[in-house]
Amino acid sequence: MVINKDHYIDELRHNIKNKDSIKAAIIIDHLEKMDEDVQHRTLFELSRAEDDFAIPLLAKMYDKKNELSLKIEQLEEILDSKIEEYPFALIHLLQDKTINNPEKYIYLAGKLQCNNSVDLIINFLHKSSDSRFLKICIEALGEIGNPRVNNIIADFLYSGQRDLTVAAIKALTELGTPDAVSRLSERFGTDYEFDRMILEAFARIRDQKSLEILNKMLLSNNVYHRNFAIAKLTEIGAKSIPVIIDNLSSKNSDLLIHTLTILGNIGDISAAQSIRKLLFDEPQNANVRFAAYEALGKFPLHKGTYVLTAGLLDPEEQVHIAVAKALERNLNKTVIAGIKNMLRGSEEEVQQIVTAFINAEADEIIKQLIDYEPFSERALSYLKTAAHPDIRNHFIVFFQKQGLGIWSRVLDEVGTERKDKENLLIYAIDDSRMILRFYKSTLHQLGYPSQLFEFPESAIEQIKEHKPSIVFTDLNMPNMNGIMFTKEIRKIYSKEVLPVIMVTTQQDTQDKDAAFSAGINALLYKPFKKEQIKEVLTKFL
Repeated sequence: MVINKDHYIDELRHNIKNKDSIKAAIIIDHLEKMDEDVQHRTLFELSRAEDDFAIPLLAKMYDKKNELSLKIEQLEEILDSKIEEYPFALIHLLQDKTINNPEKYIYLAGKLQCNNSVDLIINFLHKSSDSRFLKICIEALGEIGNPRVNNIIADFLYSGQRDLTVAAIKALTELGTPDAVSRLSERFGTDYEFDRMILEAFARIRDQKSLEILNKMLLSNNVYHRNFAIAKLTEIGAKSIPVIIDNLSSKNSDLLIHTLTILGNIGDISAAQSIRKLLFDEPQNANVRFAAYEALGKFPLHKGTYVLTAGLLDPEEQVHIAVAKALERNLNKTVIAGIKNMLRGSEEEVQQIVTAFINAEADEIIKQLIDYEPFSERALSYLKTAAHPDIRNHFIVFFQKQGLGIWSRVLDEVGTERKDKENLLIYAIDDSRMILRFYKSTLHQLGYPSQLFEFPESAIEQIKEHKPSIVFTDLNMPNMNGIMFTKEIRKIYSKEVLPVIMVTTQQDTQDKDAAFSAGINALLYKPFKKEQIKEVLTKFL
């Protein structure tokens, strides 16, 4: 039977005008027999019709899309826009037994968060065994966010099919309920990819329980989980402080160091009092003291700054630099008075204080002390005889800007008489700038040229261009930790060709095993002294 085009369109218009959906549906049933022009005219007429009338007819067209010659993208665009205007139609579409493929409407129910469709989608979920279709249902239920589907979705965490487990993790993350967090935490610990996704979920949900789980990860034996938790708790910011601040009462040095690192990076002044109390209790571990002073150096302290000066007499040189930078950040008249008083101490103590301020490049403090004789003489002597050339050059410029041309000329006249071990080059990688300053000063004193990197990715690029003699790398670093960094180096150079020394505060056996498996040559524990660096260099060079 030949159908007249104009009669077809006229009949469709008449049915639309009279809202006769039954006759309009019969018209649509014959659409595949019409040419492309009529199909497009039909689509145009339906696009102008009222939503509740047009949607079932457009859905019929979509169900026949493989038999139509028009562009499916145009049909989808019109159907989607009408459903967005009239989402209640989704319920009828999902109930319509004549629709062969409900995937599109399940997807839209999720996108539009159509809560009335939950029971219908659950019904589809129970009846199907097709993993692709199940994934669409799980994702939609997650987007809708009705908490009563927690357990239904959580069952797919153990589906045995990776794509369904991933979909379940993402859906429970979207739900973000306490039950969802509990079920995700139960799934944690058996698969690296899933574990990372679950930790990401906790970092996104950010409720009390999620933050507590992330906090527990600071003591994980897995360096990847540990560093991930450090990065995420830092990213979460002030909201994480009430959860992690109690860690400062722990006796576990590793937990203290990680917590201090996070608090320093967040930089919220509310944590300062707790950190000062920790220092008042005089922690025995030098790494803890270093981390505490480094954290305080990132806060704008409004009171109690003078208590920091005690750290200048700490037995560890690395701590001195952290203290110097903390004092530089929070300088006032009381602090300067305290420092001047300390500069009347023993020769050893005074030299220790002077060296700390110079190696920390604490310009403001030096500016205040430059005319104070107990400081100035020792500072000039150290700059002339022991300071790293980069530090000396820094102060040549600094003194010129301060109008102290005499000082700058004296330093400028210092030659480079001492021959460094020019055929050797040491790379040091650490995300702490203060530790890098210590490397620079120590390696210079030992006669070795060095190149320092705050980001391991930059060091990798440089190693590809120019092989160093030996590499010192920190273990705990964001983005790329020391183990990942070492693995990248071993793709380029073997252990025999390029020694890698892992430097860490961690005493964990699993970290040690992972580091040696990655290809390090030796471990060096913080806080390290000049003699330990010298011993390592002598052994490997």
